[in-house]
Amino acid sequence: MGFLQPVNALLRDVLGQQRPRIDVSGRLSTVLLPECLVRVPQPLGFTLTGELPDVSVNLFGLLTVTHIGIEVSGTRKSSAGDYDVGYGFFGTGRISATTTVGWRIKKLGQMWSISIYTELTSWKNMAGIDGVDVSCSFCLDLRAPKTPPRWEL
Repeated sequence: MGFLQPVNALLRDVLGQQRPRIDVSGRLSTVLLPECLVRVPQPLGFTLTGELPDVSVNLFGLLTVTHIGIEVSGTRKSSAGDYDVGYGFFGTGRISATTTVGWRIKKLGQMWSISIYTELTSWKNMAGIDGVDVSCSFCLDLRAPKTPPRWEL
């Protein structure tokens, strides 16, 4: 038994992963200048992402979460290398066998961003009416400053 066995058990028993794993990725963005082979370029931004795919967590009998993740990102503010750092949470789930929902909540600087989308793949005989089949999707995207703006006269 290895030292990561408790993590494996948590992913399998609590989060319902059949094949326990954590996906981690990182991205750097930079401008390729002619001297980039002579000196190390400073990244303009970065993104680090950690994801738990193929989970099965039932919340209150309403939502089954199937994918969750966290993201940390940074954008360089100046040539001195200072960065604005933000973070976010995202995931997908099922409300029923035919309805999926996804979300992304992100904070960067003083700005919050919340995106929620749903998709109903097929609702056969809606409300018991023969021949009325519905498929639809919905997206809600909200962006707001961390503190409300101050109005001055």
